[in-house]
Amino acid sequence: MSPRPFLAVLRRLRPQSGSDGGVGSGYHGVGAGGAVRCSPVGCDLMMGQHLQPLPLQQPASAHRRYIHETFHENSLPLFISLHWLLVADRISFKARIVISEGEDLLDGLQLVKGLACLFLTDTWQKNMDYSPSPLIKLQIALLSALRGPQAAVEDSLWFSGTESDEWIRSLWKSVKYENFIFSFRNTLVAQAYDNLCKEFSRWEWEFRKEILSWQKEAELEISNSHDESELRLLKELVDSKKSEVTDKITVQQTIMRQKLQDYYKRKDRHVNLIEKYKVDFSNSISSLANEIRHSVNNKLHCALELKKSSKVVQDIQRKYRGVIEEQVMKLLSVCKDCTLSEEQLENEFEKMWTEATKNVSGLEEQDISASILKQLKNNFLNRNVNEELQEIGDLQEIGKDPFKVKCKKNHIKKGFKNLIWKKDIKRELQSFADDVIDFCTRSVRDTAKTKADYNDFLTKELLEKIDESLGKCCKSFSPKFEFDLKLHMCGIMSREFLQMHRKFLADTDPKIQLEKIKTRYLSDFLDLYKQKDHCQRKANDFVQFCLKPAVEEYINRSLGIDIVDEMLTGCHSAEYSSRSFFQYNIQKELLQKEDFGSFVKYICKYEIYVKDWIFQHTKQKMSEDKTLCKLKNKNLQVIVDKITEALEQATKGPDGSRLPDNNESITKLISNMRKCLIKDISISEGDEKTTLFQIQSTCHPFIISLQISIADLKKQLQDEFSKSEDITETLNELPIKPQDELFKRVFGCGQQCPFCKVPCEAGGKEHKQHYAAVHRPQGLSGYKNLDTEKLVETLCTTDVHSEHRFRNTETKKQWHPYKEYHTYYPDWRIPPDPSIQASDYWKYVLVKYNERFAQEYKAKPADVPEAWRRITKDKALKGLKDAFNIK
Repeated sequence: MSPRPFLAVLRRLRPQSGSDGGVGSGYHGVGAGGAVRCSPVGCDLMMGQHLQPLPLQQPASAHRRYIHETFHENSLPLFISLHWLLVADRISFKARIVISEGEDLLDGLQLVKGLACLFLTDTWQKNMDYSPSPLIKLQIALLSALRGPQAAVEDSLWFSGTESDEWIRSLWKSVKYENFIFSFRNTLVAQAYDNLCKEFSRWEWEFRKEILSWQKEAELEISNSHDESELRLLKELVDSKKSEVTDKITVQQTIMRQKLQDYYKRKDRHVNLIEKYKVDFSNSISSLANEIRHSVNNKLHCALELKKSSKVVQDIQRKYRGVIEEQVMKLLSVCKDCTLSEEQLENEFEKMWTEATKNVSGLEEQDISASILKQLKNNFLNRNVNEELQEIGDLQEIGKDPFKVKCKKNHIKKGFKNLIWKKDIKRELQSFADDVIDFCTRSVRDTAKTKADYNDFLTKELLEKIDESLGKCCKSFSPKFEFDLKLHMCGIMSREFLQMHRKFLADTDPKIQLEKIKTRYLSDFLDLYKQKDHCQRKANDFVQFCLKPAVEEYINRSLGIDIVDEMLTGCHSAEYSSRSFFQYNIQKELLQKEDFGSFVKYICKYEIYVKDWIFQHTKQKMSEDKTLCKLKNKNLQVIVDKITEALEQATKGPDGSRLPDNNESITKLISNMRKCLIKDISISEGDEKTTLFQIQSTCHPFIISLQISIADLKKQLQDEFSKSEDITETLNELPIKPQDELFKRVFGCGQQCPFCKVPCEAGGKEHKQHYAAVHRPQGLSGYKNLDTEKLVETLCTTDVHSEHRFRNTETKKQWHPYKEYHTYYPDWRIPPDPSIQASDYWKYVLVKYNERFAQEYKAKPADVPEAWRRITKDKALKGLKDAFNIK
């Protein structure tokens, strides 16, 4: 046979049991012997260097026997190990040729239909040279190695026509389309990427934390703006804050970009392996900045609306408080010359109070349904839905029954005539609608639990979220489906937001608020009549009615950030270090719980499952060793120290001298305290004036009484914190909800594999491609064979490596090759691999719950391979660890 200087890379041989797959780990086809001199064939060869034989787990004779049985008679038995050396992103090749001892080498290198084993090993070296595209160099080098000397310079390869040629084509195709080695299944690449994700998550929280801290101060400043300020001045204040936060976000964005640049300059994290993802993370920084800016602007808008509503109420209260104080002094002047019992005095006071407050009226109840319908109309502006809007009727009655997708209502886009397809689309849309309604209802109820009043922005924001979800849904729904879905949600909003609005009106109703201070005015009246020293009572009232609400609000504003920090630094910190590790922990817990319902919820309602999981784990962490109580006490100590320091500073005048001991100095003292604490707490002006009404004490005794009352307040709150066990209520009422911040950290883009619904684990939100470490049998997410009605047992990674085809609503029910899935899902990268052992986890789950998944999806059980039935729980866990590179 004529010699051919052709490097035949035919197939990889399996490692022996117990080997790790590295070079010299006991692969079949390795012979012992020395080195040969080899002429170049397009790759760098180690010329003339004597090499040590690779260590063998079996006798060399056995390997030689295996080789000779496999090769043709005239084949040159040899072993070629191609080391892929990344030299600061520059790849060169070295071929190590080891032959069986005693072979005749006189004819030099005759590569004739021989069988060689190619191993690409992770041998990394450093060099100062830099090339931005190492994979291209790999492709060129391998292409050159595969070519014969007379081959065309183009893409065509020269093959011998044997059955091994197809394997060479397959190998080249894998490299050509970047599915070879440079993937997340490569441990070094996966670790390098995961390390960057962990750092990026840390930088992201630092960014968010900085802006959230600023946001707290901005909201407090809006709240502390003078009650008598004009609406125009309030708007100007909010506009200035929006401008200020834009500048602050730009600064933080620059800092984060610099951290990314510095990270890629490091020499100890294999950053050259993940150079291609640098742009994705950079884009994610821009996306993060936009998201934070949008969120803060929303919060500032809500703070403005709350201040406007509160201002109206406070104006009413101020008016009637003045009337009551005037009537109290008139009653006192009438009664002071009479000798009356306390009961008689109380009766006189009651008559006066009834007369003074008989005409008090509060805010009128808004027509919440009309406001929500207006926002719905705006959402469908320039779209032909006038007829549907006219037929709505009472919005309060809509959305009480479950939402049903119906073909008769034209919910499905026209063009699908096949009844089976329509049934399939209907099920898909129903699942989507249920998820959207569930998510939005939770969001509405969370908002309704706050102390804020309704404003149109809440409806507008929720409709925008529905639009965002519809953008990710299959395109088989009709405009009628979109309208009915939003209308259904508006019906739910109308009821929830009406209750929220009524609660706000009750909490701020002037008549109710005046009733709350009635006892204080009665005490003032009695003390003034009896000329009783009320210094300590007044100090207690100031602390209880002015400082205590402000202190509790301060603690709640700070608690959200503190809880997140505690979760990220405590024993649960690893769970939130990266999205991949978060996925590993959730799936590990699912395996240990062995609860079928949890698996279904995780697969079908992933976002809701993650939110609930984070909430429950946060509750658990906060209950351990009274962590929540400790965090509250820590913030309590901080604010009590600030109040104590503010009181000390407030006792001094502008010249630094102590305030004079007279009655007038008390007003100055409280005013000084407000100025010192204006960036920390918000003290109600109305409660302050009520407390100081007709105070008869002098300044110095009042200061001492305040010090005693502040110390008592600290003990009182410490006792309340230690006895409080309702962690759920605390978490739900915090203005910055830690569960939401943790969710943002680990949830990512929220995209799921179009075939098996596994969530994307890519870092940041603006990555170019979605990926997941482990895909799962498609039947777990409800995919079934339409002919047999059996759940599909194959994995996406297997299908994209096969000649199988798929069809769904995206393909308009036309068959399409899995290999060309990018046509419809260009944003997903599913590595073709027929033998992913890491998927043992989901194979085990399908085998264990095959019958129950079939019942859940109204299908027949999947035909699982017999080998899957031998997968144990321990092996499933091992596969999970391997997939996520957990040691």
